[in-house]
Amino acid sequence: MKRVPLTEEYKFVNHAWRTEPPAQRFNPHKDLSVEELWEGTRKEGFDLSDITTHKKYRHLAMVNDEPVGNIGLKEINFMMKTAEIGYMIGEKHHRKGYGSRMVSDFLSEVFEKTELRRIVAYIHIDNIPSQKLVEKLGFVKEGHLRQHYLINGQPCDELFYGLLREEFKPVS
Repeated sequence: MKRVPLTEEYKFVNHAWRTEPPAQRFNPHKDLSVEELWEGTRKEGFDLSDITTHKKYRHLAMVNDEPVGNIGLKEINFMMKTAEIGYMIGEKHHRKGYGSRMVSDFLSEVFEKTELRRIVAYIHIDNIPSQKLVEKLGFVKEGHLRQHYLINGQPCDELFYGLLREEFKPVS
């Protein structure tokens, strides 16, 4: 698996992933057109070696030159050295181990190239595969946020996970 910048040629597949049933069920996405989504995505950074140049960073995961998912950082707090991680795997690529590899490789690079000391994740209470993924990598469930997000107009509980740099367990 390799990670590349999410360029304009992949804007349609990236948009399609957001409209798939699992993404719609577990994520509070705005209903954006392909172009509206691309307008925000194109401003995101890729090179983590200077994490101060962008507000968000996003990578596209590729397997055999096919895009399988994306991963990124947002809510970066330079003073506290923290950030929030978010990721998505296309539905046809679920249950193949791509999510674990993508998140593990990305976090390895984050901790190698930045001074971030803590990464957090918000995961829908019913998204068991995502909960298992982050727990395998060392994330600790730190809280249960009741009715935290509105997804499709319905209040949904989220689990709040945290990972300290020294707790990270990369997959091999």
